[in-house]
Amino acid sequence: MSTSVKVQHEQLLRKAAQILKAQQPKWQVNFKDYAATFDKPFAYLARFDWPGVVSVHLVETGALVVRSLPGQPFTVDPSFEFQAPERAAQA
Repeated sequence: MSTSVKVQHEQLLRKAAQILKAQQPKWQVNFKDYAATFDKPFAYLARFDWPGVVSVHLVETGALVVRSLPGQPFTVDPSFEFQAPERAAQA
């Protein structure tokens, strides 16, 4: 994984965790953020799951983009296989 993609995922996870913290007691929240390769924002769903894991999913596809370590909502799980976000196919 390239350094820029890693940094983007860290920033996305940090933003999701901050939004979830601000929206407590909600355990999931939708938000939008720009990907570096697209000029339109992606819609994301941030979830706070047991045991203290923040996960970020693409709303269009449901694909998991990034997740945190348990109990460490601002730390990217290094064992997670990162996938570059892709837009859903237009019908």
